[in-house]
Amino acid sequence: MLLNSAHALSTVESYRGCLRRFDAWRAFHSLPLVVPSEDTILLYISYRSTKWSYSTLKRYVSAIGYGFRQASLLHLWDSFLQVPRILRGAKRVLGASSKPKFAISPGLLRRFTGSLMFRAAASCALSGLLRISELLSLQFGDISFERQSVVLNITASKTDIFRMGAKVVIGTFGDDWCPVRLLKKWIEDKSNLYCAPQDLVFPCNRKQFVGYIKKEIGTLGLDPKDYSSHSLRRGGATALFAGGVPSAAIMRHGRWKSEAFRGYIGIPIQRMAEFSKQMLWEPC
Repeated sequence: MLLNSAHALSTVESYRGCLRRFDAWRAFHSLPLVVPSEDTILLYISYRSTKWSYSTLKRYVSAIGYGFRQASLLHLWDSFLQVPRILRGAKRVLGASSKPKFAISPGLLRRFTGSLMFRAAASCALSGLLRISELLSLQFGDISFERQSVVLNITASKTDIFRMGAKVVIGTFGDDWCPVRLLKKWIEDKSNLYCAPQDLVFPCNRKQFVGYIKKEIGTLGLDPKDYSSHSLRRGGATALFAGGVPSAAIMRHGRWKSEAFRGYIGIPIQRMAEFSKQMLWEPC
């Protein structure tokens, strides 16, 4: 129980899925389904490196290490010295960087259509800098409307390992895409009349929500592969930065514990051109 709590629930679920696929690969190749040897793990990494990216390989190796820790075999895992070496080799050959997803700006989001539920969810995700796990775990009891805002109670988050919770405040404005207005309209929808406080506000799964985003992006003539649910969080952070919001405020609103949020901010080419004009060039 406590070991599982050391990781976010989504991470544990991802690791378990990786371990199931690792076991399926071993079974397919008639390898014994016992504690894997280092040679078996090395063979698996080599086999998958022909099709997978480095980040995927790293996630699977982390999952296998998680399995060893769960079985109280950390000492054995630490003795596998060739595993980190082959992983470093994969990093050199495959490259560690992956293409970041593009941001969905407020202007781009305004061109979305779709159901009231999805529009309310997307607007809250962008305005509240919500991770998809935070968005889809919101319950009716977590929502509190104020006079000029709505307060979202985030009970669990990726970086909140001690489950302290966080309050996300989203202000209202007079617009059809106002997240407060859309959320209130969705909650007051007749389909939600008999919902209990513990019921989910947005009864859809990750695949359905990402599918909505990619469908809308495709309709607008853009490449769906360049966007994901995280594009909303990225777009919100970029909009705040472009609006002159202090870095400390962006970190707090997005519940970042470090300067990692800077990696989410995409600076438009036009603004970069403006920055270059501001440089002072002096003769040597």
